[in-house]
Amino acid sequence: METYQKIFEFAARYPSADNNQPFEINLISSGRFQIEHLPQRALHSLNIESYVSDIVLGCLKSYLEASAFRYGQRAHFAHFYPCSNNKVVSEFSLSSGMDMERGLSELISGLEQRYTERRPFQLKRTPPIGFEDRMKLETSLFEGNLTWKFRAEGFSTLLPSLEAAERAFWSSDNLFYELLHWIRASDREAQATQDGLPISTIGIPVHSQVFLKILKRAPKIYSMIKSLGLIAEQVRALKSAITSASMLGVAYVPPTVPFESRMAVGESFTRIWLWLSAQGWSLQPISFATQVPTLSKICDLPSDLRRFQSILNRAIADFDALFDPPKGWLPLWAFRAGPIDDLRPLPRTPRRPLLKTAG
Repeated sequence: METYQKIFEFAARYPSADNNQPFEINLISSGRFQIEHLPQRALHSLNIESYVSDIVLGCLKSYLEASAFRYGQRAHFAHFYPCSNNKVVSEFSLSSGMDMERGLSELISGLEQRYTERRPFQLKRTPPIGFEDRMKLETSLFEGNLTWKFRAEGFSTLLPSLEAAERAFWSSDNLFYELLHWIRASDREAQATQDGLPISTIGIPVHSQVFLKILKRAPKIYSMIKSLGLIAEQVRALKSAITSASMLGVAYVPPTVPFESRMAVGESFTRIWLWLSAQGWSLQPISFATQVPTLSKICDLPSDLRRFQSILNRAIADFDALFDPPKGWLPLWAFRAGPIDDLRPLPRTPRRPLLKTAG
């Protein structure tokens, strides 16, 4: 059992939307476990039909595989189920032996680096040696469910439509409140860090419960915050995110965005993240810019976002022009990356234990 606990301690670092950590693992019997989805941790209008949770489930799967590999174990997964209508989304077992076919050995040092610290990246324009081959491997492992595209230049063509989408999003009082409430509603541990916080503080501790209660009772306060420069700060942060990156990667999926593709995006994205970490690179997701425009084509978006359909369509067209995906395929997830900046380590973000304790 001690080995299992170590595996789950490493796997608990799996990335999730704004660090909401929507999964727990239950022990069924010796070496057999269930993955349980906790929707109360991801109740937000942008988690449309739990599509984001499905992506995060893929992230957790890759972390479990890599963590098991580190301790000489192999994770065997049963069928996976969508998070939208299932509490138990998968079962798996751990046994001695290592999966050498999925390139896990190259991820271990990245797993360990992600476990000990977080680091931003510095500006550099040359992708690491072997990156293109790694992207081809990831596409081949999930062939038919996704394809990865990446560029090391030309990002500026995306800025006009992304900036328009960013301004439109932060102009919505309702979505602003929902996003803050989703991230900071009642979790004291989450409030201890600003990781995942959707805005810079601009002098106001917007991540606190007190602020959320005040905002709920007096929503006009948001207008005051906007007047202090919230939207301008967000647009500035977006521009920095695009222009400071050494490269930009985008996962494209079939037009119906099936469950298997959502899972594959999370799995493959996490494996690329760990591989880049092992090469001394840092990666940061840019999910909103790609996720919402794509889901707007197949899901019933909140009315606040539906008003911006033309802006979202323009964002998709700009991504297509830059990355040249298979015809009809849609962008679902993106990341920016660059070499690690050794001068500015960041504190680790808090994590809940993955393994559910008795009682």
